[in-house]
Amino acid sequence: MPEPKITLQLPASVTHEQAQDVLKELKDMICIHKKRVCVDASRLKQFDSSAIALLLELKRVSMQHKLEWQILEAPEELLTLTALYDMQGLLELASAQ
Repeated sequence: MPEPKITLQLPASVTHEQAQDVLKELKDMICIHKKRVCVDASRLKQFDSSAIALLLELKRVSMQHKLEWQILEAPEELLTLTALYDMQGLLELASAQ
């Protein structure tokens, strides 16, 4: 039987202005459900380095609760930005392609 999971959908835009609100909402979902965490980044179109900080914090919270962690459907631009900051290994991103 597969382990239960929660899929968190990132919004289309995660910039400095939205990051705190998005982070609070998604962290709350992790803490309430306490299941394997899958973050779906397929809708993410507009973002800055705040998106990387948000993903790192979501991963930290997941690990704190001893939950498996996965990011799905990362847009190519996010992969490029994480490579620029040398964070691709920490975030374990899966490309949308």
